[in-house]
Amino acid sequence: MESSDMTEQLKTWKQEVLTYRIKDSLRAIEICAEIETYAQKHKDFESLAFAYFYSGECHYALNEIDSMIGQMTKAVAYLSLSKQWELLARAQNLLAITMANKGNASVALDYYLAGIKTCRDHNVTTIICSIHINLGFLYMQNGVYGEAQRCFEEAYEIYQRSTEDEKQKQIARLAMIYTNLATCYMLRGELDRTQEYIDKIVIECKPYFQNVDYVYVECLKARFFHLSGNYVRRDECIMDIDARIDKP
Repeated sequence: MESSDMTEQLKTWKQEVLTYRIKDSLRAIEICAEIETYAQKHKDFESLAFAYFYSGECHYALNEIDSMIGQMTKAVAYLSLSKQWELLARAQNLLAITMANKGNASVALDYYLAGIKTCRDHNVTTIICSIHINLGFLYMQNGVYGEAQRCFEEAYEIYQRSTEDEKQKQIARLAMIYTNLATCYMLRGELDRTQEYIDKIVIECKPYFQNVDYVYVECLKARFFHLSGNYVRRDECIMDIDARIDKP
C-alpha cells in the first residue's frame, strides 16, 4: 500500500475508534491494535499514544481494569512525548479514579496532582474542573476535609470563569460541586454551611434535575435532616426517594 493510502487508512481507523469507542468498545479495541501496529512500525508516537489511550478507555468501559491500566500507563508516556496535553490530563484523571477505586489513595493522589499540573502548565481547561472535584472527593473519603473543601472551592472558581453558555451546559457539574461541599461541611459538623449549599442546589440546580439527581440530593438531605434532628423532614425525603426508585 502506498504511503498516501496508508495515511488515509490511518485517518479512517482513528475516526472509527472515535465512532465506536462508546457503542462498540470491542471493535474500537481491535482498531486500536491496528493503529498500534502501524505506529510502532513507523515510529509515529502521536498515533501510538492515540491507540493506547482509546484502547485503555475502552477496556475501562468494559470493566477490564488490569488491561486498562496497562494501556493507559503506556499512553501517558507517549501522550507526553507527542504533546497531546488534553488526552494526557484525561489519562491521568482516569488512572487516578481507577487507583482510588482499588484502594490505593497515595497513587491516585499522585495522578490527580499530575493531571492538575498538566492542565495548568499547558492551559487545558476542559478537564481541570473535574480533576479538582475528583481530588476533593478522594480527600473527603480519607477524612482530610480541609483539603477536600479547598478542592471543591477551586472547582467552583473554575466553573465561575466559564461563559454563561458553558455554565448552562455544566449544571450537573455545579450540582456535584455544591453536593460535595454540603457533604464535606456535614462531615465536619458545620450544619449551617451544609444548609447553605443544600439551598444553593435547590435554587440553582433543581430546575435542571433528572430523576437520578433528585434521588442523590434527597439522600443528602435525609442525612442532613437526621443530623439536625428534623425527623419529619428526614422521613419525607426517604418517602420521596422510595417513590422515585419504585417508579417504572
